[in-house]
Amino acid sequence: MQKHKIYRCLFIMMMGVMMTAGCQSQEQAEANNENIQSVKQINYSHPLQMELNDLLTKEFSEVEKLTSITNNNEQLIAIQVSPFYQFTEQAIEADITSYLKTQFPDIQPSVSSDYKMFLEIDRLKAKLEEDITDKQTFDQLFKQLSEQFNS
Repeated sequence: MQKHKIYRCLFIMMMGVMMTAGCQSQEQAEANNENIQSVKQINYSHPLQMELNDLLTKEFSEVEKLTSITNNNEQLIAIQVSPFYQFTEQAIEADITSYLKTQFPDIQPSVSSDYKMFLEIDRLKAKLEEDITDKQTFDQLFKQLSEQFNS
């Protein structure tokens, strides 16, 4: 009889410890989901840039990540495709370019699947967020990046 009480007490204590640990991990998972969902995309110069990025990621399922920056009517887009589609990156670039030219004839898109261009766009965005406030400096940096894209 005494053993049953001890086992019952141990069982209740173990269940309490497991429930406490489980609830804490659930709270951490929810906090991580909030951090993941709070990815911010800053719209620097074109009012439809964010919508255009969302449209491209929905239209082209091969694209895993996409970043872009716009100045006047020129848009630089860098994509990362899923590993399965890496052998057809150039074809996907061409498809995105032709899609943008037909859907948005007023925009001059330049699309690249080069990871370096992806990083350069993100660096320019970070500079914009931190330092650059005047249009002339932004135009100059954008022009340099555009030349890298087109070379």
